[in-house]
Amino acid sequence: MCDGFDIFRKLPDSGMVWMASAPDLESAHEQIQRVAAKEPGEYILFCQATQQVVAVSRMPVPKAESRP
Repeated sequence: MCDGFDIFRKLPDSGMVWMASAPDLESAHEQIQRVAAKEPGEYILFCQATQQVVAVSRMPVPKAESRP
């Protein structure tokens, strides 16, 4: 069981940068949504207790609105 999660953003060079932490899975997914709204990309959810990746989220870059 995971008591906490770390959220990382995958960089273009395959590196990762820590973005935030969350106490539970629901909060972690909410955190990813908030962060990805400003910085779309790939996010990795890491369980602090087991030291394992538990989810990978790919948040697409929103398409620009077309003008008439």
